[in-house]
Amino acid sequence: LWFNAYPAQIFMGDVGSLPMGAFIALVAIIVRHEIVFAVMSMVFVMEALSVILQVSSFKIRKKRIFKMAPIHHHFELLGWKEPKSLIIGYGVTGKSFEKFLTANSIAFDIFDEDITKLENKKNILNYLNNESISDYENLYISPGIQLKKYFSVSNLGKLNYISDLDLFFQNNKSLKIGVTGTNGKSTLVNYLNQTLNTVSSSVALGNIGNPLLDNINHTKKYTVIEVSSFQLEKMKKNHFDFSIITNIQNDHKLDN
Repeated sequence: LWFNAYPAQIFMGDVGSLPMGAFIALVAIIVRHEIVFAVMSMVFVMEALSVILQVSSFKIRKKRIFKMAPIHHHFELLGWKEPKSLIIGYGVTGKSFEKFLTANSIAFDIFDEDITKLENKKNILNYLNNESISDYENLYISPGIQLKKYFSVSNLGKLNYISDLDLFFQNNKSLKIGVTGTNGKSTLVNYLNQTLNTVSSSVALGNIGNPLLDNINHTKKYTVIEVSSFQLEKMKKNHFDFSIITNIQNDHKLDN
């Protein structure tokens, strides 16, 4: 049943769940652990009991005890919501977020100003502001998104947003080499990746055109990452093993 724990990877209907429940109950009777089984099955007992109580109450009193049965629907109608995440920006990085969250059975919606990118999607958030994100547990931010455009300055520090770099740092164990700067990033990343592959194993990712999250499970020793200033801005913590800055020109200097 672990695969049915949040975030669920398997959803069973009656054909699967009822025979499994009957089999577990039979085993409990055979080994004489009925009380232990009743405690372990408390959630299932509550679900079944809520239906019995609801039907009995409606037939006898013409009134419902719960807003809806089984009882988990009652909690849903009370406003209890399943934790959900939001992908902000549906470009190359946004699509890699989508693949990652789908693979990990994490529920999510998508926001992008260009609604034409989301024509075949049902899980869409139509507008982005402080109120519309209140139901989301995590925000997965594409690098080019300007957060100040949608959120007040006072709320920016409260946002629980995650970048592709953060996820890659958490889930990949290779030695990570970050390359940034105004000019020459792609060239250096290519040369460095080729050199490392002559003596070990390496892969070039990031702005060079190979999304980080699409390669999150690679097993090579080195990852050479071309990093933009937008990615560095949204990165929570620097976990690069080595960092290289090619140069900094006027278009990457901070305004006074």
